[in-house]
This record gives sequence, structure tokens and C-alpha cells, in this order.
Amino acid sequence: MTDRDYVVKAADAGAGKVSLLQEDPVRYLLRAVGAGMGLTIVVFTFWVLKQNLHDISMGAVIASGFFGVGLMIIVFTNTELFTSNNMYLTVSSHEGRTSWPQAGLLWISCYFGNFAGAIF
Repeated sequence: MTDRDYVVKAADAGAGKVSLLQEDPVRYLLRAVGAGMGLTIVVFTFWVLKQNLHDISMGAVIASGFFGVGLMIIVFTNTELFTSNNMYLTVSSHEGRTSWPQAGLLWISCYFGNFAGAIF
């Protein structure tokens, strides 16, 4: 696979995210809320492990491993995380598959969805 193929795949993903937001905004927002909830649960798990394993030499390493678990949850549940949407929409807008105003609207929607999930 060439570098250009990766760019095309990222642009396709960004266009798909904008399409989902336009066609079914409730579903998109629920996916964004789900990502915020999943990552927040993992961060709380990290804090609990860090506090309870502070006497073990590898305690911090074990606790830190749960961040990867959070990212796997987001990938496997197909939820929308603000940071990954920054990459996809930047590529798709740069390639002309989406517009910059569409990217901005999606970023705002995703950010507040992730925030709502974290608060919830």
C-alpha cells in the first residue's frame, strides 16, 4: 500500500463521518457520547490502579496499559473520538472531499459529544 492509498482511505473516512453527521445526527452524537464515556471509564480505572499499585515497581506501567484498552474500546465499538476526527477531517478537507465548514461543524459536534459522555 502506498502513502497515497492511506491518504485516500483517511479522506474516505472523513467524508463518511460528515455524511453520518448530516444524515443521522442523533446516531453520530450517540457515538461521540459513547467515546467520551468509554475513555472516562478507562481514565478512572487508571487512577484507581495507580493509587492501589503505587507500592509495586511495575504498578505505573500496569495502570498505563489501560489507556490502550480505552483506545481499543473506541475502535471496536466504532465510536467517535475528537482527536481521531481531527486527523480524518483535516485530510478529507485538504483533499477536497469535505469542506472546512463541514469539518468545523463535525469537530464541534464531536467535542461536545465527547464532553457530554465524560460528564455523564
